[in-house]
Amino acid sequence: MDWLNEWWTQIPNFERIFWFLAVPSSIISLLQLILEFIGMGSDSMDADLDTGADADVDADVSDSSGQHAGGDLRIFTVRGFIVFFTLFGWAGIAFARTGFPGILVIIIAFLIGFGAMVLVAWLFKFLHSLGESGNTDIKNAIGKRGTVYFTIPGGGKATGQIQIIFQGSFHTMDAITYDKEDIKTGTNVKVTEVLEDGTLVVVNDLTIE
Repeated sequence: MDWLNEWWTQIPNFERIFWFLAVPSSIISLLQLILEFIGMGSDSMDADLDTGADADVDADVSDSSGQHAGGDLRIFTVRGFIVFFTLFGWAGIAFARTGFPGILVIIIAFLIGFGAMVLVAWLFKFLHSLGESGNTDIKNAIGKRGTVYFTIPGGGKATGQIQIIFQGSFHTMDAITYDKEDIKTGTNVKVTEVLEDGTLVVVNDLTIE
């Protein structure tokens, strides 16, 4: 591994920052792609960003891109940030070698990374709308049970997401609850209503008598 150490020591410290971002993000992107090919990651990586400490970032983050048909363009998602850091990293590496000032390299890399986030968000919104169109009637979700994928804030304050099966297909859908308490990820819920914009209204399955 001497060649690797020698190669690494020759890289300027500024450029190393981009390598630290580009390589892990690229590996995660590759794993994500593999999971999607085997049917395990299509909607899950589109979830809005959940910090895991019960502090949710809602930039509505539902990504989870679990968008309902015709939903808003979700940019700040798990998938989006992976794309951002991947493109930001590689663009930074490329432009750092051009001799441009550091601040200019960062700005260019940021614009490329953010542009990629928007492009990917638009692409998945488009593909999702195609999948949700046709014979799928969202109202058929009423009465069905699903599992919370992205924490749903209580009191109808903001949307979360649930994963649910109806009409024989698996869906990740935006959802709200009028329950007072937040409904955490992994909780079973029941759909009681569908709003005009396609958002599902759910209740905690444990509260159903």
